[in-house]
Amino acid sequence: MTSERLKRHHRQIIKRLIVRGILVLDTPTCLGNGNSDSKNPTDLMLLRDSISDRALLTGASIAGALRNYLHEYEKGYGKDEEENSLATALFGGIRSQEDGDQSPLIVDDALSISVEPTIELRDGVRIDSKTGTAADKAKYDLELLAAGTQFPLCFELVIDKTDDEAKLIKALGLALQGLEKGEIGLGMKKRRGFGRCHVKAWESWLFDLRISEERLAWLMFDYQSTIDATHASISEALDVKLEDEDKRDRFVLKATFKLASPLLIRSSPGSSEYAPDVVHLRSHRQGKPVPVLSGTSLAGVLWHRTERIIETLGKSRTMLAQLFGVVDEKTKEAQASRLIVHESVIENTAELVQNRIAIDRFTGGAYHGALFDEQILCGSNETRINLELELRQPSQAEVGLLLLLLKDLWTSDLPVGGEKSIGRGKLQGIKAEMEWHHRGPTQQTWTITQDGKGKLKVSDKNLLEDCVKSLKAETVCMSKQLCTKIGIDDIVDDETFTAWLEKQAQQWQLDYLLAHAEDGVIWGYFKDSKLTTANHVFPQFPALRLFTLQQCRIFGYPGEVLVWRTGSGLQARLVQDNNGTERLPDEKQILWGTQGKEKNGFTLLSDGQEGLKHAVPLTGIDFESQSEKMHRPVRLVVRHYIDYDNKSGVARIFLSRLVSLTSEKGVTK
Repeated sequence: MTSERLKRHHRQIIKRLIVRGILVLDTPTCLGNGNSDSKNPTDLMLLRDSISDRALLTGASIAGALRNYLHEYEKGYGKDEEENSLATALFGGIRSQEDGDQSPLIVDDALSISVEPTIELRDGVRIDSKTGTAADKAKYDLELLAAGTQFPLCFELVIDKTDDEAKLIKALGLALQGLEKGEIGLGMKKRRGFGRCHVKAWESWLFDLRISEERLAWLMFDYQSTIDATHASISEALDVKLEDEDKRDRFVLKATFKLASPLLIRSSPGSSEYAPDVVHLRSHRQGKPVPVLSGTSLAGVLWHRTERIIETLGKSRTMLAQLFGVVDEKTKEAQASRLIVHESVIENTAELVQNRIAIDRFTGGAYHGALFDEQILCGSNETRINLELELRQPSQAEVGLLLLLLKDLWTSDLPVGGEKSIGRGKLQGIKAEMEWHHRGPTQQTWTITQDGKGKLKVSDKNLLEDCVKSLKAETVCMSKQLCTKIGIDDIVDDETFTAWLEKQAQQWQLDYLLAHAEDGVIWGYFKDSKLTTANHVFPQFPALRLFTLQQCRIFGYPGEVLVWRTGSGLQARLVQDNNGTERLPDEKQILWGTQGKEKNGFTLLSDGQEGLKHAVPLTGIDFESQSEKMHRPVRLVVRHYIDYDNKSGVARIFLSRLVSLTSEKGVTK
């Protein structure tokens, strides 16, 4: 703890704002207790209160979900938290802040209103993409809270004399608005349809502790009283105007289908001895079980079709990992899915029990003891399945990929569920609505409808076709190397530009900087995530400034980040090696410099013939042992990637990047 923190005075609390509401689960929710003991009946048991045995929703889980939502709403997806933001003002300092403030918001634990909430058991299995069958030892089961379960929520905002009261109340309103709109998920597998919820109504009290009557009223407040919510919206409850400042960039696809063939997603039939051997998956909605298409099942289907598309196009599997998430089996590091797949209720279906029997392939007769029956879902013209997908931070090519997946579902080419080999699980498209929400209030919308004769009507089809073309065009680049566009929204001045470079160098493990500016060449190196440029050591060289920058490369063996200036501003991209990319042996290009002077990690090179000087971030260069007087020992290592023309077969270099600095006698990695 620093001396600055020790000098702080006690808080002077002048007001307390209490907000309560009823949280209702819209889909099953996995609030696991973290105990995976082999003695448990399921792989993950539900978290319960140790006294009342009610379902427990911890305040830490609620606060974490609210903080993440508020941060993404204010800054956008994939951004680091910053000091003085709404999220840090409401939920306290970030981890990197040694003297970060305590959160002024108190979030209570919540127990389910029902003493015995409805519980669902949901099992799943990972499918082997090569065989199309269940992977070995990849089955799991979860204990879930059913949709409709209600929790009483209670928040208390402590307002200090020195606080910006309007800012805190606005931050609280925006965070709770996420719960109100159903945009915040709770528990596990939120990106596969679990944990969707909403708050149906609110009530609030504001106590001014400087007034004795209100101070006494706060002391006598009954936190356990029944919630009698009186406000339909949080903005009304807090008497604050919540402007639309949404910085999230996302693409939302909502499509309506009907069943073109029977559907079966396997589920346990229960304990009844008269139940079929296999029944379709059901989940509780409004107190009764209804057939559903689970988000995990649909995501698995989309994953395998995406894998097939990108391999057909010769595309890098990196896009697959970025869209659906990945876990490194060695390091156990995980990347969350950017594609959210929601669970869907299947409406207006009929159930049919079919008897089947396995056939002995040798005799052609019935296999002994292999009679079984299945309860499948059959559709009609009134059957409806409403699918919803959300892609965060989408590129135009990724939107094109989603359109291809929609086309395959629409035309019954991509069946869902089990037993696809006997014709089950085919869907037929009816209509689709797509919205691309850009940062701020701007958004684009498209619709696709199909009439009874099978004729499609598409709004702005040229723009949708451009997305698919973008996928094909990006395939040419991504199949050869990992080439990724990088966001530069955080760069506004010289200070933020340097911070952005240091962040990229740390993330991609890069060592050197080489920039070209209007006033000269700039070398630099990174040590302990901090950038040092040549002008810090040799002041005669130019500083790194946005105003004069033309292009900047930070590089190392793992890859290269390039920033360059265009007519519309700065652009940035990352290049990394890909195992499927063919390349030439690394080239060592000669740099000017026949003699040098070392200082603080740099060597000031000068050339006796040309009179040129520059300071490279390399030391230990051997000039004395060179047999030729004008020999130049410093080398810039460059890597070239090659491609072949499809028609002529001629090889060409289509991309180059910087790799390292070395001397002639040096050994590259």
